[in-house]
Amino acid sequence: VVLYRMLTGSAPFRGDHDAAVLYSVVHEEPKPVAELRDGVPAALRQIIPKALSKNPDDRYQTVDAMVVDLEAARDELFGAKAAFTPGPSVLPRPGRKTMVAGVIVVLALIALGWWKSRETDTRVPVASIAVLPLVNLAADNENEFFVDGLTEELITQLAQIKALKVISRTSVMRFKDSDQSLKDIARQLDVATILEGSVLWADDQVRISVQLIDGVNEGLIWANSYVSDMTDVMALQRRVANDVAAQARVELTAQEQERLAESPVVDPEAYELYLRGRFHWNQRTATGLEQAMEFYRKAIEVDPDYGLAYAGLAEAQILKATWTEGSDPNEVYPEARRLAERALEIDPNLSAAHTVLGAVAHEYDWDWEEAEKQLLWAIELNPNYATAHQWYSELLATLGRMEESVGEARKAQELDPFSLIINSIVGYYLVLSGEVHSGFAELDKVEEMDPLFPPLFLIRRFCYDWIGDEVNAGKNWIRYKEVSAITARQKENAEELRAAFDNGGLAEFYDTSIRQLKRLYNESYSSEQYIAGFYALSGEVDSAMVWLERGYRDHGTEMYSIPRSGCFENMRDDPRFVDLLNRMNLTYWRPRQVDGGGL
Repeated sequence: VVLYRMLTGSAPFRGDHDAAVLYSVVHEEPKPVAELRDGVPAALRQIIPKALSKNPDDRYQTVDAMVVDLEAARDELFGAKAAFTPGPSVLPRPGRKTMVAGVIVVLALIALGWWKSRETDTRVPVASIAVLPLVNLAADNENEFFVDGLTEELITQLAQIKALKVISRTSVMRFKDSDQSLKDIARQLDVATILEGSVLWADDQVRISVQLIDGVNEGLIWANSYVSDMTDVMALQRRVANDVAAQARVELTAQEQERLAESPVVDPEAYELYLRGRFHWNQRTATGLEQAMEFYRKAIEVDPDYGLAYAGLAEAQILKATWTEGSDPNEVYPEARRLAERALEIDPNLSAAHTVLGAVAHEYDWDWEEAEKQLLWAIELNPNYATAHQWYSELLATLGRMEESVGEARKAQELDPFSLIINSIVGYYLVLSGEVHSGFAELDKVEEMDPLFPPLFLIRRFCYDWIGDEVNAGKNWIRYKEVSAITARQKENAEELRAAFDNGGLAEFYDTSIRQLKRLYNESYSSEQYIAGFYALSGEVDSAMVWLERGYRDHGTEMYSIPRSGCFENMRDDPRFVDLLNRMNLTYWRPRQVDGGGL
């Protein structure tokens, strides 16, 4: 059993509990060593099944008999002249117990010699890892937010290592409380290893137990436990990340070593509030977003120098600008910038804060060079931050660099394969790059994962706009309004839109859309670009230009996306439209002919 584990990294008999292991010992044959590891000497492969035989008569009858075969294995590995001659302190001669001890030493030396002869390490190469949701060992679920938060922060720590592919939180949370095998999970996430563990939080002390599992054969690579006071929990997370990196045989850069060595002391109350904020942030709902922002603000009140809370609040502001109806960009984006800059004053290496600054430069300032600089720096600090790759792909699409855009979107998808928004973005940019069928197929997959995901229908509308299919674009705009409606007013608007479309066709649908958006604009805020788009689709080009100029003046939401909008096809040669884009340092790069392929 010892030799089998030395050579393969896994136990010959396994089970979820003691009884299952005992059943395996009695009734199941272990996998042959050759199936788990290549290149094991034939002599060793013959020793192991004999020693593990179910029938006692087929096993070695004496230790001496086993030693003979071990010496043969040694000779095969090193040559007959390279006999091992240990001193008396290693293999003392007298007594049967000392002979058994000697066999164990020879086993270890042979296994170690074989590994060294292959010029490899006994550890399984990792290269990619998924941190599964840590298990809450508390008696109740009141601190579930804390355990989920530690999972996310551990992912964040590991994600800073460039040589390691780390799956994002969104995708691993899919497997919380899952009964799927680790092998199946590793296959679905396309990783070599799984990190799983548990958390016990009590009396201001935290105990984290983790184990690194081979995703191919589910063998245990490494395990450890850590205990820390709440004030030192950040250092604890960094210790775990460092140890995992060491087991993964990942070479850290000097900058990575420095970042993982930094262990700022955190106020326990502020940290708890921050984790509560992340918990609600990850609900990805309007209500969750507001609750997250409230907890972040409370964390900052407790600790005004808590950089992570500022970064989290800045991220929330960016999403609010895009997905919360009535959010004024002239309030949201400057506040996001202020929060991100404050976060970087405290910690210049916060990737999320640089990502926010990149989004502000792209979506509000229209400073393409600054946006690219910030987003690339965010990726440098955290190569596994899927959102940074996603937002960079959006910038590249604005600039018409579609091959690069799709590449970055694919990187984000690889890091977060079950993210609904990232998979939607991949589909969107495939359509824009000319791969129309592949793009819509990606969007269909998103609908299979969640048929009520609001951004899917907005993005699908953009795709139909791009290929000039106004009917399906209209249907998806209506569906977006229906599934995103929360208030009674929003539900009434969705019903009104559907009735207009069904009874009056596109003309009445466009008029109703314009009327609703203008009313919202006057009450709080609505995107000038959306209003202009519906005017353009209805043929009212002069009115479209009025709203585009207003959006330019006020840095309106989504104005940056004009070059990749199909709504303005009939305005592409209008001197006023061309001049507007020139002032934004943009060009309308949509091809004059887009083949929808009968979609």
